[in-house]
Order: sequence, then structure tokens, then C-alpha cells
Amino acid sequence: MTTPVHPPLSRERMLAVSAQWQRFMAGLAVDAGLVRPVILQSWQRCRQAGFPSDRLALCPIDTAGLARSVAHNRELVETAKEVMDWLAHSIHLSSSVVTLVDTTGLVLHVSATSEDLENVPYGAPGRRCDEATLGSNGMGVCLIERKPVHVIAAEHFNATLHYLSCSAAPVHDSSGRFLGAINLAISTENFHQHTLGL
Repeated sequence: MTTPVHPPLSRERMLAVSAQWQRFMAGLAVDAGLVRPVILQSWQRCRQAGFPSDRLALCPIDTAGLARSVAHNRELVETAKEVMDWLAHSIHLSSSVVTLVDTTGLVLHVSATSEDLENVPYGAPGRRCDEATLGSNGMGVCLIERKPVHVIAAEHFNATLHYLSCSAAPVHDSSGRFLGAINLAISTENFHQHTLGL
């Protein structure tokens, strides 16, 4: 039997991935033609870690850790702010949040309206967005893979994040040293193919 091919952001594709997510959560085999390897590997890590798929507790804001990491990454934060603010402003009408994290997943800076940030509460500075804290998500997977990734709707391990879609990219310094990641989180209904290139 041949697996149907759907455009990556089509409604049909999203429904197909959602059905595969349900199968995975039920302990059934999933169609590797529908679930990208990077996502399936993340789901498997989350399952092995015992991460919940139906609830998400926000970690407390680490004020002391934030101050230390911002001081340690001052040049990164200052350089990234301008790009992040431009990106958030350019897609302001799409309910988006642009987040900068360090290599541990600690949020260093966010560019968003307060209303948009309410829709993505884990994106607040001082919170953690690594895979161990949030399950499969753009920033968490990017920090592990150290390459650009997108996590769309039901590709998130945790069902409470299925309303979001994310594109994340690693950040390196001029010598190639890995510094963290920048992530764009946007409501799935506003997410489209062009978002992947931002």
C-alpha cells in the first residue's frame, strides 16, 4: 500500500499526523512516511523519559539563572534582539512569539506583544524550553539536532501544544561555536509554508 503524499502544511497532512500521534500515544506502530524521523525520534525520547502527553506544567521562572545566562551571553542577546524585534514586528498580525534560548533551553529574550505572549506562556524569559521540560517542540528539538527544525501542530509530543507551530534555527558565533537557538512560535492556523524560511 502506498502512503499518500500531502503538502507539508495541508489540512490533510496535519490530520494524518494527528492520527499518527494518536496511534503513537496508544502504543501502536506509526507510518514513517507520515511522521518525519526527527519528530518520531523526539516522541520516542519523550516516551522513554515518561513525559506526559496530556498536560503541561510550566516550570518556575529561574530569575537567578536568567541573570547569569544573560550576562554570560550578553553579546548574543544584544545582537539577536534587533533581528527578533524585526521578525516579530513583520508578522505582528499573526499572533507570533520569537524566542531566544541558550544551549540549555533557558529563555534569554522574547519579542512579542503581551497578548501574544499570553498565548505562549512558556516563552517568558527565565523559563525552560528544552525537550525534557516541554516535550517535542521547536527549540527543544533544535537544541538536540543543532540544525533548523519545524514542529507543526500534532508533531508536538504534548497535546496542549498542538495549537502551535514552531520554526527554530541554531545560533552559532563566528568561530562556529553553538550558542543556542531562535524560535518562532505561531498559532497553527496562521502558520504557512513561508514561515519555514524565516
